[in-house]
Amino acid sequence: MTIVADPATAPSAPAPRTRPTDVLVAALLVAAELVLGWFSYDLARAWSHHVSSLRPVQWFFLMLPFLPLAVVVSVRALSRRRGVAAGLVALGAGAVLIAYDEFLRWLGTHGSVSLSFHQVQALGYAVVITVATLASLAWGLSRRHGRWWPIGLLVAAGGAALTSWTNWTEHVAWGHPTFALVEGDDNPIRRFYLLHDVAQMLPVIAACVVCWLIDRAELRRTPPAP
Repeated sequence: MTIVADPATAPSAPAPRTRPTDVLVAALLVAAELVLGWFSYDLARAWSHHVSSLRPVQWFFLMLPFLPLAVVVSVRALSRRRGVAAGLVALGAGAVLIAYDEFLRWLGTHGSVSLSFHQVQALGYAVVITVATLASLAWGLSRRHGRWWPIGLLVAAGGAALTSWTNWTEHVAWGHPTFALVEGDDNPIRRFYLLHDVAQMLPVIAACVVCWLIDRAELRRTPPAP
């Protein structure tokens, strides 16, 4: 006689553990973002003579840092559905920057609408926090297993808010680009863009690590299925 287990009462399969290559992939993604940040000025300057006035090109540069993230979270996802969701969330982070840029452009062309300094500042904080949270969420949707890891997203929000509030990049030598450059020396501007990308990535990296730690602790407490 064959006994068929009830799907509602059957024990669930244990969640797959983090693959050893995850750390390597994350490190390569960070390295790619840093290289992209260093050469983004060169790309913009190379295209400026042809398509700089086109709005879609400006959108592309705002979206550019999130394209490698979208590719990685889509390819490395635990399932196809997770990959699609994670990729869309990663692109959504870039879409927030595009919407913010367009709103500021619209605000500048409509004299009848004006916001106070504190309102614009609060809006900027909200945008920075949203972008960092979405980027961290994209990695979590792609690679995390448990239920409680989203708590770690608070680290991304808090870190992004702290970065904006302290504006620590202004107190670093690389945070002051020198526009009166020696002919052929564009490194000050490259360093400025690189530091900006580092400031943007640090809260995301910290949040992803905290999400992983929470997820790992939860999986350890979960008894393995017989």
